[in-house]
Amino acid sequence: MNKTKIQYINLTPINARRAKQQPPVPVISLVSFALRSFYKKVGKHYDKYEWLDSIYSWWEPSANSYTNKDIPWEVDNALNEVKEKKPDIVCITVYVWNFDSSMYLAKLIKEFNPNTTIIVGGPSIDHKSNEKFMSDNPYIDYVIYSDGEEAFQILLDSFIEPIDERTIPNLITKDFKTPFKLFRFKDFEPFNPYLDMQVEFIKEYNKALAIREQIYPEKDNDPTVRPHINSLIDVVYERIRGCPYTCTFCDWNSGLHTKVNKSLADWKAEIKFLSQFRYICFEWIDANIGMTKEDVDIMRFAFDHFNGIDQAVRGHNMAKQNKERVLEIEKMREDSLETKVSLQHIDDLVLENIQRPSVTWEKHKEMMADLIDNHGKSIKVELINGLPGATHEKNMHQLQELIRAGVNTIILYPWELLPNTPAYEKDYQEKHQLKSMLVYFPHEDLHTTHEEFYKKYIEKDVASGLRKAVVQYQNSLEDYILYQLSVELFNVLSFPNSILYFKHDAEQAQNREDRLEQRLKTFNKCLTKMTPLFKMIAKQQEHTILKQLSEYGFVLWGFPVGDTIVPWDEAVEKLCSNAMRNILENPNENELEPVLDI
Repeated sequence: MNKTKIQYINLTPINARRAKQQPPVPVISLVSFALRSFYKKVGKHYDKYEWLDSIYSWWEPSANSYTNKDIPWEVDNALNEVKEKKPDIVCITVYVWNFDSSMYLAKLIKEFNPNTTIIVGGPSIDHKSNEKFMSDNPYIDYVIYSDGEEAFQILLDSFIEPIDERTIPNLITKDFKTPFKLFRFKDFEPFNPYLDMQVEFIKEYNKALAIREQIYPEKDNDPTVRPHINSLIDVVYERIRGCPYTCTFCDWNSGLHTKVNKSLADWKAEIKFLSQFRYICFEWIDANIGMTKEDVDIMRFAFDHFNGIDQAVRGHNMAKQNKERVLEIEKMREDSLETKVSLQHIDDLVLENIQRPSVTWEKHKEMMADLIDNHGKSIKVELINGLPGATHEKNMHQLQELIRAGVNTIILYPWELLPNTPAYEKDYQEKHQLKSMLVYFPHEDLHTTHEEFYKKYIEKDVASGLRKAVVQYQNSLEDYILYQLSVELFNVLSFPNSILYFKHDAEQAQNREDRLEQRLKTFNKCLTKMTPLFKMIAKQQEHTILKQLSEYGFVLWGFPVGDTIVPWDEAVEKLCSNAMRNILENPNENELEPVLDI
């Protein structure tokens, strides 16, 4: 009897990181191992399926010379593998960064073989507000929303022993949607995704290692050079699933609940297993690392086992509360001189408007001062642009406060409107008078006009390969863009070796306030001189954006230079760098036109 062939796909678009600046490296997804490990333990027919190699379409050097510009490279790469292996069932995970490419791939797979069963899951499934999701995507056979293990297991079993599919939880088909059921680890025998699937993990690791060695052929030949953390293979790890909070911009629980769910897997055994492999970054993705005392123990154990030379430990999402534990974890990070702090904003009203739980700004400053003074850390903060209540005056005040706190880098995210978030609700949008726009973000110079882009991709319903998002904001576009420009000036003036770069230690404690005050004066001087230029750019961009929205319904978010659209961050960074030199080297010059040469 022939086995049913099943293949998992989790696309990694080139634009996930800019290929020109930082080549992407392989990411080994936890999802496929969790689904497969659970099915192996709970399902009835594991051996009746032939589990093909997962497809990630990891970026590789050949992607640089890719010439088929009609479809994204990762789509073409994955489609060719599907055509070769001919799976009966394809399972695709979708996120904000790969949704369009994944949906387009699903369409092409169905065109190649209409008999292929396509199952889609992931956090970017619009299961709440879009009743036309299945009719809009007719090439999909099944959608699993929320946690996938139990629904996936029952569905695979039903393909061998048919049942009434309406009894399967968290399932959407062309004909119906079944009720939501919360998945609980405690209701099932413990399963250890990587440990249970060791042979399969080693196979994926070896493929990832081979691609990594192509991308970084020279670095590993020098034993004195520690591989940069971004050149390591990311292995995703999760201990606690879910988030107890309801931040209005976040879809962590897919808008379904506020429960947290702790895995029963043997975390010590998992860490010991993964630590055997070189060039691995242990990528911990919980929503609130530090929420429990066990998190501190896990992080300490991980740092003890991953050597920090050709391995690393990284956790992106630190707890919104429990800052004592967060501080304890940050002090362990001897392999990194940078600490990231997620603030979104420091204003109390703004935080209240987005239902963001947070300790006070004074508490954050105390924590950051400890990390800077006593542990030599550089501080990077995450903020969101366009939040309700965040006026231009409050945003400028926030920049002043961040300088006084010794922050060196700001990551300013656009407020992306996600379907399963509280901010998606009509009442919330009307209450805060929110505006939105569809935006495409080029990751490299885009040699095309809006009209050409529209005819090639939008009109033909073809994936462009660019990251797409609905961006939301409250005030004017001019204010929105002014804040982006001001933040970029902040970052340029804080580059290492720049005049605002702040690296502090105990020996310099006596002149801390003086140094920070001088830093603030320098920033204010540059900002004052740059403001007329910034306002001119903001007005021009606002006019251009509104025109694009009126004519095409979308924006190509970049800086127009002739017939080329330059990525926004790249262009503004160069503009601000030129301006900084102009101002600091020529303090009496009032004209800033030369900095427009980007």
